[in-house]
Amino acid sequence: MSSIRMLISIVLLIVGALVGLHMVFDAFYAEEATAGQVWDYINWASALAMILALIASIRRVTLAGHTDAPAKVELLFVIGVALVFFHTWTNHLHGTAVTGDAWMLVDALAVLAFLAVGLRLLRLDADGASSTAGDGDEGS
Repeated sequence: MSSIRMLISIVLLIVGALVGLHMVFDAFYAEEATAGQVWDYINWASALAMILALIASIRRVTLAGHTDAPAKVELLFVIGVALVFFHTWTNHLHGTAVTGDAWMLVDALAVLAFLAVGLRLLRLDADGASSTAGDGDEGS
């Protein structure tokens, strides 16, 4: 299970960094025709990463128990970000106009969610222990 956790953490960290960097550098070529196309591909990667972050957060709460407040806060945050992301993205896919400010908020929240969950999973994998945030599968 450790290798799966490591793979998920790497995916989350890469997508989080990609979204964050593209948010910054998008302003330099926003006039180009390819700027929107790049976001279209990044949104698909973000959707996958969002699902992985949801699964990891749900697993954390399930294994840590319902008394672990940080696990519940992480789960609620990731659920909120996922709802906003998927709502905004499906509106965009259906041709509904979505403002740039809405996307900036969604992307910033997505970066926070991806990096928070990805770093937690990476830290768990590096420690080799599960403590309160663990997956309860040491040694596998």
